[in-house]
Amino acid sequence: MIKSVLFVCTGNTCRSPMAERILKQKLHEKNINNIKVSSAGLYASIGQPMNEYAVKVLKQHKIRTYSHKSKQLTVEMLNQFELIITMTEGHKNALSGYKNVVTLAEYIKGIDVADPYGQSIEAYKKVCEYLIYAMDEIVEKITKD
Repeated sequence: MIKSVLFVCTGNTCRSPMAERILKQKLHEKNINNIKVSSAGLYASIGQPMNEYAVKVLKQHKIRTYSHKSKQLTVEMLNQFELIITMTEGHKNALSGYKNVVTLAEYIKGIDVADPYGQSIEAYKKVCEYLIYAMDEIVEKITKD
């Protein structure tokens, strides 16, 4: 069983915090409380809130949101987390040299998660729905013995 998962995107205000919240919710629903889940950004401005559209679409899916403050990815995080899932191949390439880094697409045999930043709420809805689908598969994989 995987004990810690870190999601990585660019700014840590849209995709990675959405993935973090969805995975936490799905684990909570299955009474799995021993897996640490977090998120960070490669180029995050530290302390930014989650994008308002991201919050809105998560709430529409009854996914709990709470006060999010964006975090910059650190070497300590890369060494602390057992599994690091990036939103795109570009993010993974930026972290070459770390063996525990995979893209979401390769982990679930899916597609890269396009950045909705600066787009309409529809783009955020599509990202959220894809992440909900993806997290079902991720829960399955990380909770195997």
